Amino acid sequence: IGRDRTLELGKRAARLTGLQQYMHMANALGCEDGDVADAAQFLATAFEGMGDAVDCSISADRRFATVEQQGLRIVRGKEGEDRDIILSCWIELWRGAVASHSQFIDVNVEEHGDSLTWRLSPCGESED
Repeated sequence: IGRDRTLELGKRAARLTGLQQYMHMANALGCEDGDVADAAQFLATAFEGMGDAVDCSISADRRFATVEQQGLRIVRGKEGEDRDIILSCWIELWRGAVASHSQFIDVNVEEHGDSLTWRLSPCGESED
């Protein structure tokens, strides 16, 4: 079906899976459904449980958070287009999970080689 269609369908399926499975995953991990800080802690707990190194920082007011995920076990040993497609779908899975939180949260992700930086904030707001 080609790269573009694969990405389209894969990302859509991953996002829907995250949306549908968030509460089950959060309960299994002992995480709370709440604010930005709770969403960041959920991501950090999930990523650590998968064997990645994680550094989570949360603002004093709990409105902004950054989760640094290092190691990216999900794409370890993958290269090129396969790696890009898997990683794109992986990111959508977790965006979907965060979108299921009781608070609307923006999730911005930056890739840096074998690490991802996840920045979370209330919808429409950014940390200046």
